[in-house]
Amino acid sequence: MKKVALVGPEIEENLALRYMHASLVKAGFGAELFSFDTALQVEALAADIVDAKPDLVGLSMLFTSRSREFVALAYNLRKLGFRGHITAGGHFAQFHATQLLTDHLVFDSIVHGEGEEAIVDLASAADFRTVAGLSFREEGRIEFTGQRRNRPDLDGRPWPTRPERFHTYLGRPIANILSGRGCYASCHFCSIDAWHRANGGKKFRMRDVTCVAAEMGWLYHRRGVRIFNFQDDNFFLPTSAGSLRRFASLREALQEQGIGRIAIQAKARPDSITEEVVAELVKMGLFRLFLGVETDAVQGLRTLGRGIRREQNHRALEILREHGVHTCFNLLMFDPESKLQSLRENIAFMAKQDIFPLNFCRVEVYAGTPLEKRLRKEGRLLGDYMGYTYRIANPTSQLAYEIFWRVFGERNFGKAGLHHESMRVDYHLHLLRHFHPERVDNELGKAVKEQISLLNQDSSRRMGEILDFAAAGPHSEHDFLRKVRALRADCTCADQPFRAAFSRLLTTIEDRSETKRTRRSASTLSRAAAIVLAAGAWVGSPQAFAGEDDPVPVETEPRDLPPDTHMCEAAPPPHDILIELDDTHMCEAAPPPYDLIEPLPPPPAYVMHAQRVITALPKIIKLAEKYIDHSVSVDLAIDPDGVVASCAVRAHPHDERLAKKLIKEVVGAEIGEGSQGARFQVTLWNPGIGIPQ
Repeated sequence: MKKVALVGPEIEENLALRYMHASLVKAGFGAELFSFDTALQVEALAADIVDAKPDLVGLSMLFTSRSREFVALAYNLRKLGFRGHITAGGHFAQFHATQLLTDHLVFDSIVHGEGEEAIVDLASAADFRTVAGLSFREEGRIEFTGQRRNRPDLDGRPWPTRPERFHTYLGRPIANILSGRGCYASCHFCSIDAWHRANGGKKFRMRDVTCVAAEMGWLYHRRGVRIFNFQDDNFFLPTSAGSLRRFASLREALQEQGIGRIAIQAKARPDSITEEVVAELVKMGLFRLFLGVETDAVQGLRTLGRGIRREQNHRALEILREHGVHTCFNLLMFDPESKLQSLRENIAFMAKQDIFPLNFCRVEVYAGTPLEKRLRKEGRLLGDYMGYTYRIANPTSQLAYEIFWRVFGERNFGKAGLHHESMRVDYHLHLLRHFHPERVDNELGKAVKEQISLLNQDSSRRMGEILDFAAAGPHSEHDFLRKVRALRADCTCADQPFRAAFSRLLTTIEDRSETKRTRRSASTLSRAAAIVLAAGAWVGSPQAFAGEDDPVPVETEPRDLPPDTHMCEAAPPPHDILIELDDTHMCEAAPPPYDLIEPLPPPPAYVMHAQRVITALPKIIKLAEKYIDHSVSVDLAIDPDGVVASCAVRAHPHDERLAKKLIKEVVGAEIGEGSQGARFQVTLWNPGIGIPQ
């Protein structure tokens, strides 16, 4: 019997891989899932896959931002002696099949289209060149076996394989589920529409509601699931009447399944939101909606091909607020045609809708989309297929963007980014209110919304300052760098009290829930122990230090963020942070591109050592899981030369010996002299005993 290894990200339950796994098992093949969440896993993961001795390895290459990591994994598999078939699928792999097969001989084939039937056919075939929907090399050429069209009958496939345990929020298990695939809209920047359209066949398909309810009933009664995250690209139908009929039928089917109180979260376009439809969904259990606002600028709506009006954005948010639904959204603040006026329109919108947790970024370019094709035709597409970028046509807007990502990089894109934290806290507030409204008083609800509003207003003000500076140009290189440093230092300083406030609010919400949140990932593919790095502040910098009695948590483990609050494929950190631009023709209103400007000074030694400490933390997780029975707290101070100035350990006597061993591995340096630098508080614990007090 052939064995297949399926590899992809699984920070949350990956239904794409799990549908393929179920199809392979049903067809009689051995299949194993391998979680690939960070670049740090490459070498160890390659060894684990080789040890499993698969005949076929399938890589789920969805995201451009992680393409190099998957290529590195394929090379490591070959380096360790794997001689089986390596294939890749997903949006990125499909649209760059020719480049991947030409540039990287480690790949044997690329799958086009949906993977369930393709992976089974590939595992079954005596000659993979006979499998439909496949690209491969043949005598120096890249051959394609023809389209594998989108399957119209989604209910004919087996349900996805489920983990032994699910992630939980406030003690309630959450499961991802699909009621449909694709989207009926045709936005110019959207990789989802481009991918389904390229596959051929109907691009928007829905499951029968009785089948959806049956799967939810099994998850509810057999697995104890109480939160259902619909990962549909669009949960709604093109018309409100059609959506209303479908949701009413689904609610009746859920009642027939004997399903009690549940929480439902989904995605929607603003033009799908009406009073009647939302009221029906709330009856069914809706508590969260990720709203695809994308932009509120007239020019932006036109450039992105949204097909909606600004008034529909505003009305949708008003309806969802009135119904008490946790609502969050991304703003694609910058796009290739952004003008100063359109940027100001989005900033004004962000300030006006300040009670909603949100994030903002630039439109990124993905292969196969109308936006990519237009920029390529106009000669404006920069970079390469591993990460396209562009310069905004308006030089003032381009300058504003270059300042933006330098100033807001950590706040918007960091692992503990504040705008993600605001989503996280609001998510938990609404979840607690959904199941236990008596535990959420007006004071707590008001405190959460006030903090979200303060953050959004602060970001709006800072963006306004960036636009004012850009509009006052041209600026010298010296003035540009000085302004960036000042804005970034001020933003970093302001982040600390926000972070502390969100941490306190989340703790309050958890205290009012039935059970304390644990950081144990219920998935068998995730880590079984956790580490928190708290109160990271640079002593002597403009940043305020939180103090020992009021630590500001900064986690290094994958967070239990609500699904979709991390940046989606449409809004990752900008690609051009990583690659160089070739455009050396300067406009007077803009400074030279950042890669031609003298770089900012490198971080001091204590920062570099702090980064090494953070990187080393995951290495001790397994030891912590096996041996630590109580809380262990460690205070570190790293001096400007990168030397550990002090290291204090507080531990239960039972754990003291192991604690010293763990800390020696984390610190990796001798105790030295000094009082300036970085300060940390590190807390280790066994997740089985809950969060230490």
